[in-house]
Amino acid sequence: MNMLKQFAIYGIAGTASRLVMVFLVPLYTRVLSIEQYGQLEFLLAGAALLTILIGLQSESAVVREYHLAAKNGQLAELRWGALTIAGAGSCLVALVAFLAWAAGAFSTDQAAILPIVLAIAAATQVLGIQLVLLRFDKRAVVFGLVTFADVTLAATISVLLLVKFGWGVEGALIGVLIGKVVGIIGAWSATFRLPPTHMPGADLLRRMLVFSIPTTAPVMLNWVQTNGARVVLAAFFTLTDVAIASIGLRVAALFGFLVYAFRLAWEPWAFRQLDDPDRPAQLFDRVLKLYVVAMMLAAACAIGVSPILVVIFAPAEYGFAVVLCAGFVMGQLWLGIGNLTSIGIHGSRKTGNLITISLLAALANLALLALLAPVIGVTGAMVAFVIGAMVRAFAASAISNRVYATQFSIRLLTVAALASFALTAGAYWMFEPHVGKPLADQLQPMAAMALLGLVAVASIVALSISSSERRMALREVRVRLRFSSRDKPQ
Repeated sequence: MNMLKQFAIYGIAGTASRLVMVFLVPLYTRVLSIEQYGQLEFLLAGAALLTILIGLQSESAVVREYHLAAKNGQLAELRWGALTIAGAGSCLVALVAFLAWAAGAFSTDQAAILPIVLAIAAATQVLGIQLVLLRFDKRAVVFGLVTFADVTLAATISVLLLVKFGWGVEGALIGVLIGKVVGIIGAWSATFRLPPTHMPGADLLRRMLVFSIPTTAPVMLNWVQTNGARVVLAAFFTLTDVAIASIGLRVAALFGFLVYAFRLAWEPWAFRQLDDPDRPAQLFDRVLKLYVVAMMLAAACAIGVSPILVVIFAPAEYGFAVVLCAGFVMGQLWLGIGNLTSIGIHGSRKTGNLITISLLAALANLALLALLAPVIGVTGAMVAFVIGAMVRAFAASAISNRVYATQFSIRLLTVAALASFALTAGAYWMFEPHVGKPLADQLQPMAAMALLGLVAVASIVALSISSSERRMALREVRVRLRFSSRDKPQ
């Protein structure tokens, strides 16, 4: 199964599990007060952090070891090894939370909601492992059903608890939890099944942790740039500002689903290429160029329709979120580029380099946020987000080129960065005067954004991709589309 087909089946289906919060945003912003919505975003960001701590990125070890385990007949042990790590991590995080509660670290209201947040984190980690296994097992039907059950149940139960029973923030969290639990139960027989005859031994667990633990720190740093942005914003702004920025992030998340879909398709294909000695030397760079051109145009379109999405997502008091969408969308684009350009680090197995690139990105993000917040307010979050993501992508490409000879084009990334700044600044300049005005008054800047996106993409192609590379890329796309049912044409 080639990457285009993987994108169509697993990528698009995989985004469904992340769509749940986007589907519910219009409900949250109209049923909850703006401060309550800010609190909900804060708690969900905290659950995402706990998920990282619980799993220690064991799913990344499953990704890296899957093909080797399948070859050696150790897939069952690998599955239960990941589950063992998740279970131990859940118990450890719960123990730490209990000790903190016993020490008086939480108020009564916080203590009441903490078990729900912990349960969401544990369930998210287990379901995440299952989705990786289903993807690599090529169980497309089960994968789609599980993600569909997750999103629909979470949405249905959250609506019921919020609208009919008025449970507020707790009701929203319980809905998300039930969706995850049902997904776990539905995928159990297709993933973990019964315990294997030989449970995962210390050697396998050690090998998994040796790979996954070094990736935990960079993932936590990445959390600062994505979900953690809400927590970081709370340190600089009010919950109202957090809520407005969160709407901008949610709109950008719609584009982020496309980036995430690419990642789901990219990883199985790319990790298989790492072990192929006949792989063309510039294969990864060609994929990068196709990605940048296609995604830059899609990002411009996403920015162009952002005023419509903000109106759908939230009432008028969230209107300033339109101005922030451009930077957050571009940040999502560059997070995807960073994931792609990190492939050489995985290939070299020097995963400690992931800490370096993520630390650089997080420091750039936090430093800019601290510097700009007193001057330009919540707009500083947008600027810090996109620049932090760019720093990660550039650092990852440089290290991958050095340790694995991936041959990523720094010229391409530089031109793409300039185009991204132009799109972000252009969107701010065009949309800011129209904040709070009817959508009819924003049609002109929306159309202008589409035109600006075309100019940006044309500039990238003209300045950083040679004519021979363009012809080769078009030929590759035609071949892949023609032979979509096979990895290679016969």
